Amino acid sequence: MCAARANVQAAGIKIEKDSVRAQVVRALRQAIIAGEFLPGQRLVEADLCEALKISRPSLREALRHLESERLVQFIPNRGCFVASIAWEDARQIYETRMLLEPEVVGRASNHITSEEVAALKSALEGFREAITQRDKLNQVLASNRFYQIIFDAAGNAIIKDILEGLNARISVLRARSMSHPDRVKHSLAELEAIYNAIAGRDEEAARVAARVHVENACAAAKAAMQATQ
Repeated sequence: MCAARANVQAAGIKIEKDSVRAQVVRALRQAIIAGEFLPGQRLVEADLCEALKISRPSLREALRHLESERLVQFIPNRGCFVASIAWEDARQIYETRMLLEPEVVGRASNHITSEEVAALKSALEGFREAITQRDKLNQVLASNRFYQIIFDAAGNAIIKDILEGLNARISVLRARSMSHPDRVKHSLAELEAIYNAIAGRDEEAARVAARVHVENACAAAKAAMQATQ
């Protein structure tokens, strides 16, 4: 009985620790996506611990997770820095999206449920509202929700895993590509085209709309990255 109680207590501690780590990961990831921490900027542990009211071990666990997402990098004897995405890396990410997303979107058009269509519409409206509010972070988060619903509806766990493994860097690139005021309007129209094709169960139109969206996002990200060089 004592052993069982000890096990439950130990499990409770671990859950709380994981919860804190997840919250810190999410907060730091969103700060990087929103541009509050810039590429190449050093992340000072003491400052972050004080700002987030967390211990140094919890922060380091969170930073290691972000390192696995390639959002930060540790440089020996210097510390932790926000990672930069070189254009060649970005190009390959968009190339991967071009290969996989039309397939995912096409599959979703054949398998999506009425409940998922409603959720997809809600995510699209969230994106529209974020544009109205000029909320860059929520533009990215709403776009992520939109795609997450599509990934779930498509029913291919392997493709989903691949794209989700790239999601953190895709989010950074989305923020870059949507930094131009005209881009968000075009992005909204492109997501609407994807939604309409999926909701209408039109596989070919869904694939075309997905391809157009990735092509345009790639061009916008390239222009934004070149403008900051």
